[in-house]
Amino acid sequence: MKKRTAQLEQKKQQMQALNKQFVGRELRMIELQEEIARLQSEVSVDSDNE
Repeated sequence: MKKRTAQLEQKKQQMQALNKQFVGRELRMIELQEEIARLQSEVSVDSDNE
């Protein structure tokens, strides 16, 4: 029973680490999408001024 509990605890820790990586990746994707939108609006404004 103790061995199985230890295995489950290790698996839980692995899953938590993986989840943290996924969340970080998703947050970075949002940052990049916002930056793309900002740059596109800058290009659009520059094009309008020509």
